[in-house]
Amino acid sequence: MAIHALELGNLHHRPAQAGGYGATAAAARPPVARWLAYVLVVAGGIALFLGLDHLRSSAGRALLPASPAEAAPLAVPVGLAVVERPVAPGDTLWSIAVELRPDRDPRPLVDELARLNGGPAIKAGGSVLVPVELARPRLP
Repeated sequence: MAIHALELGNLHHRPAQAGGYGATAAAARPPVARWLAYVLVVAGGIALFLGLDHLRSSAGRALLPASPAEAAPLAVPVGLAVVERPVAPGDTLWSIAVELRPDRDPRPLVDELARLNGGPAIKAGGSVLVPVELARPRLP
């Protein structure tokens, strides 16, 4: 009884069968089922990414208003009378402070205007709260 070299090489090799030695779950699936599994995994990943992105943007809008105009009304200190001054294109709190008090250092007034208006950001076409005593026209 002669054993050929071919048979000797295959003596310890077992073919991969479904559920057998060396088989994987992906190899046991038919090609259509494997393709469907890939499509479902990719679709799930895309849905997860879009959902997390939407959650991030929604939470950002909920926590931070898009502009100071959308913020809640500001509380003016008790006893302080204020008026609204329109904001022209190019206006800044610094230029408004210099306009209101041309003979003084504008830095303290810039800080006060920022505190009254909820921050240093102003928008052309909007308005800025200014203390009444500063907004009155000066008589000669």
